[in-house]
Amino acid sequence: MAHFAEINSSNVVQRCIVISDEDVAANGGEYSTTVEAWVKTKFGGHAWLQCSYNKNQRGEFPGLGWNWSPTKSKFYEPRPPDYDGNLCASWSLNADTLIWEPPVTKPNSDQREYEEDGIKKQRVTRWDESAGKWRSCKDGEFGACVSEWYWNTSTNDWDEIT
Repeated sequence: MAHFAEINSSNVVQRCIVISDEDVAANGGEYSTTVEAWVKTKFGGHAWLQCSYNKNQRGEFPGLGWNWSPTKSKFYEPRPPDYDGNLCASWSLNADTLIWEPPVTKPNSDQREYEEDGIKKQRVTRWDESAGKWRSCKDGEFGACVSEWYWNTSTNDWDEIT
């Protein structure tokens, strides 16, 4: 089975579909502009690009809202959301890797670790765009947030939010 992503005029993925290998072979072959034109004729839309479910070609397998880089010939994730669901406007796209990078390095695994009742656990950590900091939550019963912290880059430690 072959996978295709429809992109709009802004190079944003609108949908992904599956086409049989037989149809791909009969209409130009793998990753050809001919088969992509055939998919457009059959399904409409602005443009179609073949993509790899196994990430063998064209970077990551895209989803709805992902982006296409014509210069890199790769799909990449949309700008990520922050702790409150707002877009991380302060993050920048690395032009070489097509990975969104935060303005402040995320605390590593050791820095996110804490111990409770003799059990080592990891803080759930997300970027907080409005504060410009990494924010962490200690999960309670049924995933409820019991306490929260901000990562302090000056002390390389967590400050509890009170």
